Amino acid sequence: MAQEDVAETTTNMRKALNVQAFTGKIHLLKLDGTLKAKVTLAETGVSVSGLKINFRSGSAAIEACAAFTDPEGIAECSPGTQFSPAFITDLVVAGYDAVFDGNAEFQSAKGHGSQTIVP
Repeated sequence: MAQEDVAETTTNMRKALNVQAFTGKIHLLKLDGTLKAKVTLAETGVSVSGLKINFRSGSAAIEACAAFTDPEGIAECSPGTQFSPAFITDLVVAGYDAVFDGNAEFQSAKGHGSQTIVP
């Protein structure tokens, strides 16, 4: 078996995930807010815990924060998380992505969320 075949087989054995990004709440004047996502197995819908989710702006991919999924599959950058002005600007225009970069067990996955702006 060629090396390329081994890599392809390994990739195919990794489990697929669904990432659902919720509507983010952003406070413009304070440059803070909350971003939240839920991660489940694509095949069964069972929540997956312990995965690092990176929250990035929708078009420029500016990283805002990261959080690990809890037993219910929820990852959240908590209220009061400070965001850069560049992140906020891109978020307003293009929303945000909740991204799992993949590992030996799971394929990479992402979900796209919008935002609610609070003055």
